[in-house]
Amino acid sequence: MKSQSPALAIASWPYGLTVELSSSGVLLKPKPKPRQSWAKAFRSVAVGDETAELREVKNKFDAEEWKW
Repeated sequence: MKSQSPALAIASWPYGLTVELSSSGVLLKPKPKPRQSWAKAFRSVAVGDETAELREVKNKFDAEEWKW
């Protein structure tokens, strides 16, 4: 049986932990949840109509091929 270092065993632990190793010890922290910071990021986006500029972009397809 192949032996594993404790640091490698802890680092590969699959149960939602991140591991930081230092000379003073091992720090185990919960892994951040997916999309954890999205709400804050969405709140920080400028308020207003983000698509206004896109509607003003013209191209050949819109002018010649698009049918309403």
